[in-house]
Amino acid sequence: MSDVSAKTEEQKLGFRLTLPAQLLVLFISLFPILMQIYISLTDWTPLEGIPWYRAYELWIGLINYTDLASDHRFWAAMWRTLVVMVVCVPVQFLIGLGLAVLFVDEFPGKRWFYSTLLIPMMVVPAVAGYMFFLLFQSGGPVNDILSFFTTSPVQIAWLSDPNLALFAVMVADIWQWSPLMFLILLAWCRCRRISRWRRSCWARPGPDASLPSCCRG
Repeated sequence: MSDVSAKTEEQKLGFRLTLPAQLLVLFISLFPILMQIYISLTDWTPLEGIPWYRAYELWIGLINYTDLASDHRFWAAMWRTLVVMVVCVPVQFLIGLGLAVLFVDEFPGKRWFYSTLLIPMMVVPAVAGYMFFLLFQSGGPVNDILSFFTTSPVQIAWLSDPNLALFAVMVADIWQWSPLMFLILLAWCRCRRISRWRRSCWARPGPDASLPSCCRG
């Protein structure tokens, strides 16, 4: 058997061995989405007294979606989501890019700092939300810190004013998801470094070629 045939058979065997897990992940991913779409086309609720798979008995079509499109609260929520996205994503990108450029090279304590920076991403979003809910209370640590630096009592009602509450939400979002942007950009920086190293090696072949600077560290 040739090497190509052996490699093909090995790939087929690997596919067959991982197929059950792939199907399970696909089911876990698709089933909730399809169920939600199905239920959204009905007037079913858990209080109806019938199981969800019989929700077709309360079929109403697209009425839920037309009601949603005419609800001003929906569009207000969409606008707030757009504001959070426009503000948070660029900030997270800049923070992640700066950290990625810093972490491409070696420095003392890199592994410790690396692990510490990833902690926010590991926190459950509900827990992170409650943490910042406590931080931004009128008598919470944020106002205490501002009071310390301004040398006068600060009693800002962060969570009572809609605009200030939106700012608090954006701070929490940036804190939690900047590490993810950092990981993505760090992988990109490392790929670029490896690519430059390969191009340098191809340009200077031979056993005596010195290791390019892009591969050091």
